[in-house]
Amino acid sequence: MLENYDDLEEERLAGMFSRARAKGYSPYEIACAYGCTRDEVKHYLAIANESLETKNLKKLRRLEVEKLNQLEAIAMRAAVNEQGHFNQQATKSIISIMQQRARILGMNAPSKMALTSPSGKREANGNVMFYIPSNGRDDPSVIGSEQQT
Repeated sequence: MLENYDDLEEERLAGMFSRARAKGYSPYEIACAYGCTRDEVKHYLAIANESLETKNLKKLRRLEVEKLNQLEAIAMRAAVNEQGHFNQQATKSIISIMQQRARILGMNAPSKMALTSPSGKREANGNVMFYIPSNGRDDPSVIGSEQQT
C-alpha cells in the first residue's frame, strides 16, 4: 500500500502520521487518507513515539549533566581553601558527581553483553548446572575424599 511512498523516509512518514494524529485524526482516518492499513499507521506512529522519546531522553540527559557540571564547579571552589588545604567533604562530593555523570552518560555500561565461558573467550552454551545435595550439605563422596570429616 505504501509502495507509492517508497521515496519518503520512514521518519518522514512517521512525522506526517504523528502530526495528523495530533490534529485528532484516528489511525483509521489517517490510513484512508494515505491509502494504507491501520497497522501501517500504527507502526509509523510507534516509530514517531520512539523518536520523540529518544529526543526527550537526550535532552533530559544533557540537562542533568549541565546541573552536575554546575554542582561540580561549586564543589571545586569549596574543595581547596585559601591556605591550599583540601576540604574532604567537598572532595567526596566531586567524586560522587563524577560517578553520577558517568552513569548518566553510560560510561559505566558493560563492554560486553554475551554470556561467555569463565575465560571470557568463547560463548557459553547458556546451560547452568546446580548441585543440591540430598542432605542439605555438601556430600564428601561427590566433592572428593580429601574433604571428608
